[in-house]
Amino acid sequence: MQITHNETAHGFCDFDIVNAGSIYRVTVSDTIKNGDMFNVFYANGSKGAGFWKGKAGCPTDQIMALRQSIENCEVFKQESIDSENFFLALVDHHQSCSCTIPTPASSKQDFTLIGVDLESADFQRDNGRYLVYKTPCKKCNEDTIFAHAFCPSSSTGEEHLKSLATRHHREAINWDSITTSTR
Repeated sequence: MQITHNETAHGFCDFDIVNAGSIYRVTVSDTIKNGDMFNVFYANGSKGAGFWKGKAGCPTDQIMALRQSIENCEVFKQESIDSENFFLALVDHHQSCSCTIPTPASSKQDFTLIGVDLESADFQRDNGRYLVYKTPCKKCNEDTIFAHAFCPSSSTGEEHLKSLATRHHREAINWDSITTSTR
């Protein structure tokens, strides 16, 4: 995230924000205190609020606190929910292989589907959605996890996503036996 101070006028510090999803600008009172609200502006033209996570005083002297306050905004957090985080959570839970570079089995019969990203982000996402598989590593025979993209992140609707996932998986999916990012 890049934060650039534009100006301070009429008691507010104006900042341009880059690489923070749809958040592109914030204005913060030059007398803000911890827990106070500040203005957050989104690319779609709407305006929301964030809560200050820094000391009292001018935010131009507290860029790290401004960054933390932006990262704590609900929109920023929702936009950060993505297939990569979903995949990493499944790796943490299921992978037992400790090889530096795991080598998944090459036969589909050794693959076990353990997760499908069905999460509908409220705002925008930067990457696609994944089918996540568990399979033995060729090197150590311990479980390793890999993912296969099955549709762009812009695809929505739970039934539509399930249909796309089933088509890419090439067999019926028992939705009650796998992890989805919606539960």
